Amino acid sequence: MAVIVNGFGAVAMAGFTATTRIDSMAGLPAMNIGLAVSSFTGQNLGAGKVDRVKAGFRASLRMGFGITGL
Repeated sequence: MAVIVNGFGAVAMAGFTATTRIDSMAGLPAMNIGLAVSSFTGQNLGAGKVDRVKAGFRASLRMGFGITGL
C-alpha cells in the first residue's frame, strides 16, 4: 500500500503514515481488553466460576465500547 501512496508524493505519504499510526492507536485498547478478558476467562473457567466469566464479558464490552466511542 505504501508503494502506491508513495507515487502521489511526500505529502500524501506523510498523511498516510500519520493516519495509519492513529488507526493503530485507536485499535490498541480493544486488543488489550480482549487479551485481558482471555486470561480472565481461562482462570475463571478453570476455577468453575462461570458467573464471573459472564460478568467479566459484559464489563469488557462496556469498557470496549466506551473507549472506542471516545
